[in-house]
Amino acid sequence: MAGTVQVLCPNGRRQNVKVTPNTKLLQVLEEVCTKQGFIPPEEYELKRGRTVLDLTLSLRYANLPNNTKLELVKATKTRTETNITVALQLPSGERLQHQFQSGTTLWEMLVYWQSEGGHPEKLAEVRMENDAMLQPVCIYMREEVIGEVALKSTSFHNLGLTGGRAIIRFLHRSVDSNTLETIQANVEREKQKQAKLDEKKLEHQKSIENVTENSKAAAVTMETDNTNITTATTSDEKYMTKAASCKDESDVVSRDKSAKSAVVENRTEAKTTLSEPIKSSESMELSSAVDATDVLKPLLKTEESEQMETNVTSSTTSRSANDNDPSGLTGGIDVGIPGVQMFRPGDMQLSTEQQQIAGAMAHTLMPHTRKQPKSQFTDFKFPEETKGKDVYKNELSEAKKEDYKPCDREVVVFSLDEPREHVAPQGELPDDFFNVTENDVRRMMVDLHKKVDLASSQALMTQAMREARLEERVDKYDRAVIRFHFPDRVVLQGLFRPRETVYALEKFIKEHLEDKSVSFYLYTSPPKCLLKDPAKTLIQANLVPASVVYFGSEIHKDHYLCSSLLSNITSYTAADQVAIQSQPAIEQATHSSGSGGATGVSADNTKQIKRPVSNTSSPTSRAGTKVPKWFKTGKK
Repeated sequence: MAGTVQVLCPNGRRQNVKVTPNTKLLQVLEEVCTKQGFIPPEEYELKRGRTVLDLTLSLRYANLPNNTKLELVKATKTRTETNITVALQLPSGERLQHQFQSGTTLWEMLVYWQSEGGHPEKLAEVRMENDAMLQPVCIYMREEVIGEVALKSTSFHNLGLTGGRAIIRFLHRSVDSNTLETIQANVEREKQKQAKLDEKKLEHQKSIENVTENSKAAAVTMETDNTNITTATTSDEKYMTKAASCKDESDVVSRDKSAKSAVVENRTEAKTTLSEPIKSSESMELSSAVDATDVLKPLLKTEESEQMETNVTSSTTSRSANDNDPSGLTGGIDVGIPGVQMFRPGDMQLSTEQQQIAGAMAHTLMPHTRKQPKSQFTDFKFPEETKGKDVYKNELSEAKKEDYKPCDREVVVFSLDEPREHVAPQGELPDDFFNVTENDVRRMMVDLHKKVDLASSQALMTQAMREARLEERVDKYDRAVIRFHFPDRVVLQGLFRPRETVYALEKFIKEHLEDKSVSFYLYTSPPKCLLKDPAKTLIQANLVPASVVYFGSEIHKDHYLCSSLLSNITSYTAADQVAIQSQPAIEQATHSSGSGGATGVSADNTKQIKRPVSNTSSPTSRAGTKVPKWFKTGKK
């Protein structure tokens, strides 16, 4: 099934290429490069999105959709063709291996093994068997090359092989005449197409050669023009030196006119062949030379002959001393233009009249300086209402310093191997307590409806809103209880502020380790979540109001804590008492339980114990001696 591939070229044009499932991406690349003039094709590659495509694959195996769009880009590395190791698998199962160049055809490969390879079987021939012609067939992946004509016109390069290794199956097969005619027609069509592509490739190469020759000729012309300009400038300077030695003002003026005409003629000839940057620079030099001569004329006329002789003599002496300098002046800055130098203020000493003339020229030539815009804060004043008030406020203005200061850790160490003290129950609960009644089911249904309504009606929240709600929920806790479980089943308990960071936990652990240099990490479980960010607060890490944190290390030891802590191991009950006392809400509830607090039984617990008694007092309650429903006795 034929299709079309659209390729976007670097010049902005789109090239459509007709393809089949067996068309190689290398063929698509070479056709686009030849038609659009991107030569050589080895310096380009095809991309789809951000993926660089493998040019050795066909469209069938390139995982590309129908009518896909590709992009032709410059390759980071030029492709080179190397020898290909080909394994020809025969019908008998034998494999013949040899290295061939990428331009070798399949027919030449068969001829090699038939003649030079020493294989007794004749591969490159058409066999006759049972009045049927058996044509040689080579199969590479799912592409079949059938017949002598197709084998002679198909090379390894056409199969997309430019290097590496490949396996080609070989066999003889009977082919009908219609199939052979179709194959020959396709071969002729491909030859005509390749001939057209070769013609276009030659045209592009000739155009590139013409551009190269034109650029070389232009470079030679520019060098010749630069030599002419330098010669004209040197003759101009020498002539000006001779003019300065003349004492008569009329001779100077007449010679100056002839000098200007000579300069104009030389510059006019040079302008016809110069490129644009040279034209602009020489025109500026010419205009500056003419303007300077026009400005100096009235100055020469106003000065007396004696002063002119003195100035001319001094200028002649300075110019004769600097014949090697084409500009005739020293101390200037070279700007890269022959005969032009730049002088800063103070490099040359000018008379008062010359300074006035130079100022007038600078005023007319230089653009007027723009006025600085008035600052928008020039007339700024603070409002009178805020005078004497502290108006500065940021996100930490209302924060309490006590929330970030470390609290008393109240360190407690106990072991998980120690048996816990269990409080004996006051009385056994009856069996009816564990039966689910109709009222229990109603309460459970009401709770489920409330949860569903709350989840459906809850508005979407941003990250900031979720953090604010979390802080409101844990704001009532002044301290958080953190228990660190070590691999040796020793637990270290400490108290922390909710707004302290994970770094405080790591520092607390490191202070109580026996070896301070041991590398470790902290995590919570389940699921296992490493506390990687040391800047997170305990609220953000979901460790408030109480949590268990596990200690992990790649270094295995019998004990990690220091001996002073291990010698003061307390009981599990003592650790619970410290944890309960650190929670103000629990402490208040314990004290508000009345007299029951002395006996350790609260009012809530009393109500919970009385609940089954109320259930048993109903008319449908069972007697205490009756056997429960779930209990069944066996047969005697």
